[in-house]
Formats: sequence, C-alpha cells, structure tokens
Amino acid sequence: MEAQIYAKTLLDLNVSVNGVRRKTGLADITIRNIRDRQVYSPTILESFKKRLPFKSYRLADDILDCVDVNEIKSAPLSTKMVAFGIAIDKARDMEGSNRTVVNIVTMVGDISRGLGELKAKQQALLALKTNAL
Repeated sequence: MEAQIYAKTLLDLNVSVNGVRRKTGLADITIRNIRDRQVYSPTILESFKKRLPFKSYRLADDILDCVDVNEIKSAPLSTKMVAFGIAIDKARDMEGSNRTVVNIVTMVGDISRGLGELKAKQQALLALKTNAL
C-alpha cells in the first residue's frame, strides 16, 4: 500500500511509468492502473485541493524558467502589455494589495439611510390607507 501511495505521488509529480517502476519496484500494469483508475473520494479530493496550490506554483515557476527575455522583447506590443498586466495583477494578489477595500462606516450609513427612506414610504402608505377608510 505504501508503494502504491508513493507511486501515486510520483505520478502526480509527472514522473514517468519507468521512473515510478524504478523507485517503487511495482509492475508497469499496477502503475498504469494507479494512474488511469484513480477514483476520487471526498478524502482524496480534499488532499488534492490542498496540493493544488503547490502544484500550480511549481508549474508557474517552470513556465517562468522557460520564458526568455529575448522572447518577450520580440513579442508584439499587445502581448507584452497583456503579460505586464497579468504579472502586475498576480503580484498584487500575492501581496494582498488587490483586495477590495470595504468601508463599514459608509455601508452602515447607506443602510441606515435606505432604512429611513423605507420607513418614511411605509408611513406614507399607512396614512393613505387610513385616510381612504
């Protein structure tokens, strides 16, 4: 069982079937079954969700390593601007500075004002109803 879990981890890290066989000693058919027949249970899904950010960071790092400055220089202006915008946006996300600023005092004031307007309208309706009777 430990070898199978280790094999699943290696497969998740994109290690080839041959590489997994060398490291675990499992048969190719077993490794392929682990790779192809993985059924996600709630426990496995939660584990996957926890690993996903790390895998995404690794992928992002690998992609950044592949991008050469000369490729950026030779890209069209529109591509450069999109790449710049995405890079700035993601950097701000990681710093936490892209978060929406919520002013609670303003929100409470707006709600109070709206509630006051609703109460005034309700009283006007009640007055009309009373006068009509």
